[in-house]
Amino acid sequence: MAEQTEVKKDAMYSPFTADYEDFDGKERKYTIRFRRPGRKELTTIAKASKAKQFDVMCNIITQIAHPDDAAQMKDIIKNEPVLAMSFVDTVFKKCGSGVVEPGN
Repeated sequence: MAEQTEVKKDAMYSPFTADYEDFDGKERKYTIRFRRPGRKELTTIAKASKAKQFDVMCNIITQIAHPDDAAQMKDIIKNEPVLAMSFVDTVFKKCGSGVVEPGN
């Protein structure tokens, strides 16, 4: 799996980087650009059954990846599925998901 370290931000896509040490002690760094998920993607996720949620989330994260980064995202989904879900979580948090706290 090819690793990328330097990716420029463009107007529609923002870079997200995973930088960690894997179980074998190897340093890993992946940067993938994503666009903001829209209503279409959110509706698709909402309609997915619990049994299919992982597959749906993987499809969505690949769809919103920059076209030049989509193949790398597919490799991550295949070889490191937990990392794929970390990208999903971080991208959606950047859009406001899970950041609201109950107020007084």
